[in-house]
Amino acid sequence: MTYPPQPDPYGAQSGPYPGGWQQGYQYPQQGSDAFWRQVAGNQQPPPPPPPKKRTGLVVGLVIGAVVLLLGSAVAITLAVAASNRIEAGDCMALNDERGGRMASADCGSPDSDYEVVDVREGRDLAGCGDDYVNFADDSTYCIVLDVRVGDCLTPFQQDEGVLPLKLECSKAEDQVTRVVGGQDPESACEENEGYYVFSRKTVCFGDVQGV
Repeated sequence: MTYPPQPDPYGAQSGPYPGGWQQGYQYPQQGSDAFWRQVAGNQQPPPPPPPKKRTGLVVGLVIGAVVLLLGSAVAITLAVAASNRIEAGDCMALNDERGGRMASADCGSPDSDYEVVDVREGRDLAGCGDDYVNFADDSTYCIVLDVRVGDCLTPFQQDEGVLPLKLECSKAEDQVTRVVGGQDPESACEENEGYYVFSRKTVCFGDVQGV
């Protein structure tokens, strides 16, 4: 493309190219609207680039929402775990005669085996005195039988590592005959009865009756 000579308001000037066609011509700077109009006719400047998609923002918002939901779930889980913690005064069911894992239970119910009288950090066997001991969750639980007259128990064993638990009377040999507070077992229980002694109660038992 060639450009017609333009009048030179400042006087004739020699262009750098042969033929002198650029004499007196001020070449528009590239990038300006004038450049596009002269080179490409009367077209408008190129359209602006399309707006950036907001996908990244949307993804970020979604991820943020998920994190918040997960955080809420963790908080709820921790709250539930804290509410299920067994404290002194609560009752619980043991899954095994050897102790260990336990679950909350209503005191006096068939599911409740023991009442917790104290909870100590770590392993503190001596701290429970005459009460039985269960180790769980890095804590020591001092426990006493949660029984009433007529409840049946797993058979008495001389092994100190075995804890008596409630049992259906149709499957049991021992049945609670008396529960007294802090009395001498020899005076509290009959001669032919066995007994469990705790710091605050004595539990007498005999053979299962009426089954």
